[in-house]
Amino acid sequence: VRTEYDNRNRVKYVSRPYFSTQATPTCTAAGANCTWYTYDLRDRVTREDRPDGGFTTTAFTAVNNTVWVTVTETVKRPGASDESRAKRSVFN
Repeated sequence: VRTEYDNRNRVKYVSRPYFSTQATPTCTAAGANCTWYTYDLRDRVTREDRPDGGFTTTAFTAVNNTVWVTVTETVKRPGASDESRAKRSVFN
């Protein structure tokens, strides 16, 4: 597995496992070889793009000392409609 970090020392991407006898996976964008991560200004992961084309988004909302965290996962289904599931957590 190859892990690349950005200039703020956050995980930029993680490759799929590979053997030392194989070529290092190319990870120039989200795709078949890597999982990519996107962050907000507070360094929280807001999006994870997976090699299978699926992705997970996380939204943070704060109002009156309450924080809502909504995580939505989208699964790609070849030959069928994508499937999305959302979960909301509330923290006081």
